[in-house]
This record gives sequence, C-alpha cells and structure tokens, in this order.
Amino acid sequence: MRKIKILYVLPDMSNAGPINMCLSLVREIDNRKYDISIFSLGGGHLVNEFSKYGRVAIFSRKNFLTFAYQVRKEKFDIIHSHCIIADIFLSLSFPKASLFTTLHNYLDQDSIFRRGKFIGGLLYLVQKKCISRFTKVACSNSVKLYCERELGMFKINSISNGVDDLFIDLRLKDNDKCCDFYYLGSLNNRKNVDFILQGFDLWSKGKNTRLHIIGDGENRKHLEKKFESENICFYGKINNPISKLTEFDCFVSASKAEGMPLALLESLSIGNVFICSDIDPHKEVYEKCQETCGYLFKLDDSYEDYIQKLDEYYFSIDKNKQSKIARDVFEKNYTSAIMAKAYQDLYEEVSDIK
Repeated sequence: MRKIKILYVLPDMSNAGPINMCLSLVREIDNRKYDISIFSLGGGHLVNEFSKYGRVAIFSRKNFLTFAYQVRKEKFDIIHSHCIIADIFLSLSFPKASLFTTLHNYLDQDSIFRRGKFIGGLLYLVQKKCISRFTKVACSNSVKLYCERELGMFKINSISNGVDDLFIDLRLKDNDKCCDFYYLGSLNNRKNVDFILQGFDLWSKGKNTRLHIIGDGENRKHLEKKFESENICFYGKINNPISKLTEFDCFVSASKAEGMPLALLESLSIGNVFICSDIDPHKEVYEKCQETCGYLFKLDDSYEDYIQKLDEYYFSIDKNKQSKIARDVFEKNYTSAIMAKAYQDLYEEVSDIK
C-alpha cells in the first residue's frame, strides 16, 4: 500500500517551543504509514534530529519561488505548517494538498509582541487571511477559545501539545533537604521572569531553598545583575535541560501569555509540581490535575498570592504524593504519543485518507 506523503513546513529548526512540538510529532507519527518530509525556511540546532525521522530540506526565505516549486512538484497528500512565516509561504504556494496549521499562541498578541504594533499587526492579518482555507488546530483549548471569541476565527480543532516521555524514575523528595524551584524558558518581558525573582527574593530569607533560572533572552544580563546570589542561580540556555531538571522540585512561571507551555508539561513528565500565574493555559493544566499537584497565583504588585503559594509547597508534607500525581496527569493527557495519535486521526478524517 502506498504511504501517505506528509510535509511539515517550519520557520527554522531552532530549539524553540513550536519547533520542539513538531519534532515530538514527527517522532511519533506512524512511519509505516506516512512518508515524512520537513521543509524549513532556515537552519538551526535541530536539523540533525529532524533528519532521523524524515527527509529534511532547507530553503532560503529570499528564494520563495524555489520553495513553492518544490512544494507543488512533490504532490504531497498532507501539508502541515507551523508559525506565521511558514503559514504565509505555504498558502502562497497554492499546493494541491490537504492543508493544516497549528495555532501555537494568541496569534495577534504574539505577532505584535515580537515585531511591534504596526509590522506585527499587519503580519497577523496576512496570516489570518492565508490560513482561512487551512484546517486549524489550536495547541490548547485556551488558544481555541481565544481565537474564536477575540479573533473571529471558527472551525478550530483543539489538540493539546505533548512532550516526549523519557521514563525517568521519580526520585523521593526529602522534606529536610534544600527545596529547589526552577524556571525554564525565555527571559523576556512577556515571560515576566522579574516577577518570579522579585517575589522569591522577598520570600526566601532564612529558608533552605534555591531558585534556578534556565534560559536566555533580552533581559538576562539585567536580571543576573539585579538578582544573582547564593540561592538564585542563572545557567543560560541548555540544549538538553531534562537531566538537570530532575535535580529540582518545582517549576515556576509568571508568564503573561502562553499557548500550551512545553516547560510546564515537561515538569509533569518528571514528576515536578508547578506554581504558575493564573492565565488560561495554566488553568487548563491545573484543572486536569484537579488542583492536586500544582498551584496558581494572581499577578499583582504585592507578590502576596505568589509568596503564599511558595509557602504552601515549601511546607507541604505530601511532596512525594504530589510528584506521583503530576506524573500520572502527564501519562494520561500530555505525552507526545497521545498528541500524535490525535493529529493522525484528524489528518485521516479531514483528508479522507486511510
């Protein structure tokens, strides 16, 4: 039986959230049934990793015609794009295939944050027009509802992001040892890392605790200068952070906006509890946990609610029970295998390919 020809189109192959989500997807797609190709509009650290699972081709963004010709020439059955540039390039190529895109964030907010109000707003409108004939898949129910209510987009499917299951043995947590909190992600204004650090600095005096900051970004130097101390450690960007994260206890995030944060899902995969801001995607995970292995706090200038949640976890006597629940929530809801199965079912339903 002929394999289904599927193409993934990416903006680049950097170590970033949407790219890692697609990598997890291609790892799990049934390669006995699908012939996988990946076209990228830029290079990056993950080229070799993608090459393990499909044929990779890198195109220059300056040479749109070559990209469009190759997309049409190869007669793919299904083409699935990720992020604004890939969506626009694919749409303007006019391929004869079933077209899919994943909505990784609040489209207007993310584009404006990255590119400014004028350019970002304009590109968002172009993207919205380009994907009007695509099958749209939101990476969380929160993104689906936002795009429907605020952006007037309809017929959106929802498939939650998933992350790889590394089958790491859960270590027992010792209530008498140092309690290690951590943040993993970009250090920029939208991620609001200053809030995490300021609140932790106020709370941690006299406590056996540390906060570990893993990631890079425009605010890194400022934050290091302001907060680095004996119990606040900065690591920069680590290409494979999971082995480090297993040494820590609790993930923290004060992000102002997310799609479905992979760092939070990875924390569940290794049995780590979370303390996060009460934005809708965080609430979505919190509800899956039935409020048993995570904490949400309100973002306010007093840090009062955040500090209360740090206290609740720090003094908890059920850390090992919470860890087991976190791992169970991950296994039932957020593995890359669950995500890939949902995408594969949708491909076949929409494309009428079996």
